[in-house]
Amino acid sequence: MGPQLLRGDRALRDRERGAELPQRRGGQRVRVAYDENYERLQEHKDEYDPDNIFRVNQNIELTN
Repeated sequence: MGPQLLRGDRALRDRERGAELPQRRGGQRVRVAYDENYERLQEHKDEYDPDNIFRVNQNIELTN
């Protein structure tokens, strides 16, 4: 088996176990967790990660 197939199998297995669930509901949960610091974190995210490379799991959304 090639590496692509193994990654696909792992992604499917994770999805079946519900690994994507926190990502789908994560936006509001992340805002609540960071409270008043969320806007400041968004400003930093816009400046240092404009291409949204660090988007896995719980994520600070870009403002634009």
